Amino acid sequence: MSRFYAFTLVVAALLSVAGASLLGQSGANRRAAGDYIVVFHDDEPDVDGTVAEHQRAYGASVAQSYRRALKGYAATIPLARVDDIRRDPRVAFVSPDRA
Repeated sequence: MSRFYAFTLVVAALLSVAGASLLGQSGANRRAAGDYIVVFHDDEPDVDGTVAEHQRAYGASVAQSYRRALKGYAATIPLARVDDIRRDPRVAFVSPDRA
């Protein structure tokens, strides 16, 4: 086997391992957070304040706030914090965002 051919095989193997590692990391990051719709009870008087509190307390990355048809927000939320949000007494329900 020529040196060039052996070198090419080694480089290809290293690139394959590096690529798989990068893909695994991005997949892990996607699994570490998810997109959700959080809906507050209709009587929530301060939607903006509660949304801001959820951002600080739970690490929610809010994409959109809702104040009219329903009160709440759409966000990417760390999976470890979703149940904490569900337990918030101001929250009516949390649903995966299927959009």
